[in-house]
Amino acid sequence: MINFNKNVLIIGDVILDAWTYTKAIGLSLETPTLKAQLLEKKHTFGGTGNVVNNLSELGANITFLTLLGNDEHNKIYQDFDRMDEFVPVIEEDRKNTVKERFWVERGGSNYKELQINIIDNQAIKKDSIDKMINNIEELLVKNFDVIMLIDYRHGLFTKEFLDKLMPVLTDTEIPIVISSQISDYGRGLVSNHINFKGADLIVMNKLEAECNLNYGQEYKDLTEKLDSNICVTSGRGGSTLYYNDNEYHEDVIKVSEVDPCGAGDSFISCLSLMDWRKYPNKSLFISNSWAGLSVQKHGTDCPDIKELQPYLEDSNDRF
Repeated sequence: MINFNKNVLIIGDVILDAWTYTKAIGLSLETPTLKAQLLEKKHTFGGTGNVVNNLSELGANITFLTLLGNDEHNKIYQDFDRMDEFVPVIEEDRKNTVKERFWVERGGSNYKELQINIIDNQAIKKDSIDKMINNIEELLVKNFDVIMLIDYRHGLFTKEFLDKLMPVLTDTEIPIVISSQISDYGRGLVSNHINFKGADLIVMNKLEAECNLNYGQEYKDLTEKLDSNICVTSGRGGSTLYYNDNEYHEDVIKVSEVDPCGAGDSFISCLSLMDWRKYPNKSLFISNSWAGLSVQKHGTDCPDIKELQPYLEDSNDRF
C-alpha cells in the first residue's frame, strides 16, 4: 500500500498565473484592433505553487515557505489554500512574479493573443535570508518526512542563501529533494545545481543534466560531481534514477498529450512522496504515470488522484 500522506516542508519561488478569457466581437473601425468581450478572469499558482497543488492532490501535508514582493498581487495569495501552513517572507521593494495570459475565443477555438510577464529576479536580501533561515529552524522541530527545494531562478536560491541553508537542512537527516531550472542571463544557459551539493536527490530534465556535464561525462557521473543521487527525466523517453551506483529506468505511459506544461512539477511531486530508495522502479513508474496524466490537462492543472488508481493497481502487479 502506497502512502502519500507525508509531511512535506517545501521551499521555493512562486509564480502567479493570471488568465483572462474573452470572446472576439469584431475589429475597431479606426485601426485593425481586435475587440473582445470579457468572459472570465482567474488566477492560479504556478512555479513552486504548482508543486504544492500536486502534493496536495496526492494527499501530502504541506508547509510552504516562499519569498514574496509587496504589491497589489499579495492579497491573491490569501486564497492559496492548498497547504497546511504558508510562511512567506515579504520584501518591500520586490515585485511578485506574474505571468498574465490573454485568450480570445473565435469560431469555437481559443487563441492566446498576448502574454505579459512581470519578473523581478533581484537576489534575496540578507535580512530576508536571516528571516527565512530563522523560520526554517523553528519549523524543523516538527516531524517532516521530506524537504523539497524548488528553484525557478527568480532570485530566492542565491549561493549566499544556499551556503547558509544547506548545512541547516543536511544536519536534520531528513531526505532533501531538489529541482532547479537552468537560466539564460545573456551568457548562455547557466546551472546552479552545484550549489545544492549534498542533497539526497536532484531531479533534472535532460537539458539541465547536460548543462552539468563536462566533456566525456555521462549522466551517472553527476552523482559524484553533485554528491547526490540523480534522476533525469527525458520527456517521452521516460525517467532514469542513478542511485547507489545502480541505474533504474522506466518508460512513460501512453497518453494523448494536450499540454506538457507542468509535467516536471507533477513528476517530482509524486517521486518525493515515494520510497524511491526501496522501490526505485515502482517509484519511477508511478511518478511517470502521474506526470503522464498531467499532460492531458490544459495549462498546469494537476490530475485528480482518482485517475492514478489504475496505475497504482498496475504497479502492484508489475513490481
